[in-house]
Amino acid sequence: MKRALTLLLTAALLAAATLGLSAGVSTAWSAVGRTEAKKDPADPQTKRDKVRRQRAASAAKLDALKADADQVDRAIADLEANTKSRQSELAAAKSAEEQAAKNVADAQAEVDAVSARIGTLAQATKKAAILAFTSGGESELFSSMLTGGSNQAPSQDLYYNLAVGDLQGALNELEAAQHQLQRAKAKAERAAQAATKRRQRVEQKIEDLNTAIAQQEQLGSSLENRFEDALAEAEGLAELDSALSKQISQREKAIIARARAAGIKGATVDKKGKIKVPVIPTSANGLVRVNGVLMDRSIGNAFARLVAEAAADGINLTGGGYRSAQAQINLRRGNCGPTDYDIWERPPSECSPPAARPGHSLHEKGLAIDVRCNGRLISRYSDPCFAWMAEHAPKVGLHNDVTHREAWHWSINGN
Repeated sequence: MKRALTLLLTAALLAAATLGLSAGVSTAWSAVGRTEAKKDPADPQTKRDKVRRQRAASAAKLDALKADADQVDRAIADLEANTKSRQSELAAAKSAEEQAAKNVADAQAEVDAVSARIGTLAQATKKAAILAFTSGGESELFSSMLTGGSNQAPSQDLYYNLAVGDLQGALNELEAAQHQLQRAKAKAERAAQAATKRRQRVEQKIEDLNTAIAQQEQLGSSLENRFEDALAEAEGLAELDSALSKQISQREKAIIARARAAGIKGATVDKKGKIKVPVIPTSANGLVRVNGVLMDRSIGNAFARLVAEAAADGINLTGGGYRSAQAQINLRRGNCGPTDYDIWERPPSECSPPAARPGHSLHEKGLAIDVRCNGRLISRYSDPCFAWMAEHAPKVGLHNDVTHREAWHWSINGN
């Protein structure tokens, strides 16, 4: 009887401890810290990743209007490599996250199974102890088990141990299950911690990929602007030098094609918003013709002085000046579409054939001149006529920006 009372008290304590062990397992995720282990900066992969990021950041900032074709190609390649790397890292992170979630589910299932077993053992132990205490003998306990004890296998094993007098063995079995629960809980918490880190890593990799895509869009928009400037100039040169006009168009189309093949596009234009049609660009002061070149009156006297100076040195300066914006509008309507969006906002690369948007060149305001020297377009910076212009033109307010790679193009600001 004394031993049965001891068993009853011990079983009650063990059952209470069981409730504490089985509680709070599912809250392990919320208690996990959010600090991911830092990568070793000396690791080769970390170094490569850092270099790739730096190159991508530099590529995104490239001024495509002033870069040569090789620089643009390198920028395209760097951004493509960076984006592919981020996509690969994201895929790996998602796979690791899925495995971590499976580990959490498996660990929780183990906790649930052990908790259920402990509940059964604790209930059977308590019931057996009560029967032993009230029956006054183990033979009556054995009889009770045979005539209506628990129908669960773990309980029957325990009842048998109690009935034959192995009370300590039954307690040991319950205690062992509780230790197993502690181990299962620790395993579940570790799995939850790992899963939280994997989830955070996926979120970081998504952010990295979005950054890489934004960098591509930044370069893509810059390339679209470069393409449009080149198209506007090529369209104006069509009559002055058809071969050079075609060369410029083909060169820029090839650059845009390489960017598209690498997945680099400009930022998407919102086609749903109301299109604000700008004022059609034109000469602000009326047009004058100087030595056959049509231009805004504001630069007429300056170019006339330049023509006179050139004539004194045996050079005849002519060229192409003002171009009608309305002609460009008509071209866009035919190549890009009839709507305001088509004419004023659709990227040139989406038109067939590509065409620059109206107002994209100072020629449409009569403030730029494509200079011909003795009947020949100044197409190279090594041309002696370019050297002469570089010396004299700035004195009358006409400039050439060499970064645009257009030796023939002179305007009030070089653009």
